[in-house]
Formats: sequence, structure tokens, C-alpha cells
Amino acid sequence: VEIQPGQEPPKLLSPFWTIMTIPPSSVNLYTKLKSLRTCHQGLK
Repeated sequence: VEIQPGQEPPKLLSPFWTIMTIPPSSVNLYTKLKSLRTCHQGLK
């Protein structure tokens, strides 16, 4: 599936597309949020 810049990604690919287009600066924040969520689920 070819996606042109500025084009809406297919609904099925949206999560994957979001992961692929996360800027490096946001990866650290995303990892922190993910670990926080994991800890929260562990506490429940």
C-alpha cells in the first residue's frame, strides 16, 4: 500500500502509520506513557 505524503492513511493501517511517523523526540515520551500504563494495570 503506497501512501503519498499528506494523504490520509487507511483505517486499518492507522495505528501502524502513527507508530511509523512518531518523531524520535516523542518516542521517549511514548515509552514513558506506555510503562506508566503498564504499571497502572499492574496496580489494579
